[in-house]
Amino acid sequence: MDARSNNERFSVRQIDAVRNHSFELITISKRKCGQHERAIDRACRFMETAKRGKLSDWECVLATNPRIAIVLLSPVGLLFALPLVLWAFSFTELLGQEKCAIGSISGAEYQRILDRAGAQRWTVWPGLSNGVFWPSDNGFRGPTASFNGNLNDQLLSHVKELAGPDASANRELASGHAVMRSMGAEYVQTQELPNMVRGRAGSNIHFKYFLPQVRFAPACVLCLIWWYTTIDVTFSHDLATDRYELTAVNLQHAGLKGTPDKERSRNVPWGSCPKFR
Repeated sequence: MDARSNNERFSVRQIDAVRNHSFELITISKRKCGQHERAIDRACRFMETAKRGKLSDWECVLATNPRIAIVLLSPVGLLFALPLVLWAFSFTELLGQEKCAIGSISGAEYQRILDRAGAQRWTVWPGLSNGVFWPSDNGFRGPTASFNGNLNDQLLSHVKELAGPDASANRELASGHAVMRSMGAEYVQTQELPNMVRGRAGSNIHFKYFLPQVRFAPACVLCLIWWYTTIDVTFSHDLATDRYELTAVNLQHAGLKGTPDKERSRNVPWGSCPKFR
């Protein structure tokens, strides 16, 4: 009597609910087993392909475990992202420009020249260089043989255009300094070297600037090793007439042939303005 009454407590609806729940559990278990079987099957296929020599062990590991792939590839991504960050950070040099009075060029006049240089139509990248991984005029490929010569000619023409026709030596120097500062280059050194021209005593005066090489190629990983590009704004000096004349702008990217040290090269205080001695 008691047993039958206990059995009668379970209604048909309750029995159906238990049956449906059990069916759902079995279905979920089958689905999970199927997923595991497919993952195991995929891994086995990759391992078999690797054994046949079609995939390397690294490719097999990366393909079967995306998390490992992310961990391994993230340092590579960081390596290429770091130059981009430094490239963007290098523009902060443009925020604080010193006030200069260069010979007969007053501070106010130099400021006007600097403003005109800042409104230039050309850019360091992608104007002077359109390289991505290294300074170049060929995008992803290496630079052509004439790359540096073209850079020198362009920079010299920009300085002369800014100075204007029949400009004085002081105005050419102020224009050269304004172009360099508008690029973000830092004035570091003045060097005068003897130069005999046609039997007349003279010299060449080099005003040396340092510019982060990454400015010429935003994803330049090698620029993290060879950091600086140096730019010389060169004037000839005729000692007999004490006449100065802008003659060249020479740009040299750092590399295996030479890596300049900015602080060792410095012989002018930080923030100085160039002048003829």
